[in-house]
Amino acid sequence: MTIIFGTQTGNAEEFAEILGKEAKKRGYKPSIQDIEEYNYEDDLEKESFAVFLMATFGEGEPTDSAQGFDGWLKKLDQRDMFKQLDFAVFALGNKQYEQFCEMGKRTDRRIVKLGGNRLIDVGLGDDDDSIEDDFNEWKAAFFTAADKKFQLGANNIVTDDSYTPEWSVKIVEDAAGYSPGYSPATD
Repeated sequence: MTIIFGTQTGNAEEFAEILGKEAKKRGYKPSIQDIEEYNYEDDLEKESFAVFLMATFGEGEPTDSAQGFDGWLKKLDQRDMFKQLDFAVFALGNKQYEQFCEMGKRTDRRIVKLGGNRLIDVGLGDDDDSIEDDFNEWKAAFFTAADKKFQLGANNIVTDDSYTPEWSVKIVEDAAGYSPGYSPATD
């Protein structure tokens, strides 16, 4: 699972981190990528499972970090380019703007047009209301769909049992001859 975010204020990145942590607990192997640093021109076509968290800036525009990706995606015309790609999109925006969440919606439409397999409808997060609640609701639906598709999830929660403490506690019943290493000061 590659989690790709395009952010202006940091919300999409924060949600990507949250999604990644939960995905790891459920048995996925997430990789979190800033769209500005991700080599989408070479790597996106090779992905099998991607999640996009895309913020909209102003009236339907991509964030500064996602402008190159948006322009590249608009130019593509290979109908089956992403036929191997299962994907989901959570769009971040503000309902005060007419083009609410347009960057995420546009990403979803283009990937479907290029052959991608939508795992779940686009999630819409409204920064003017409760974007965290919107994200949590979408995330629950997303993991329900992804877990079913990839046969992972809540029943496969991964815990890290590999940690072994460097110390231990031993209860001593008979302390004769035992020096605790500490003696309180006496007057």
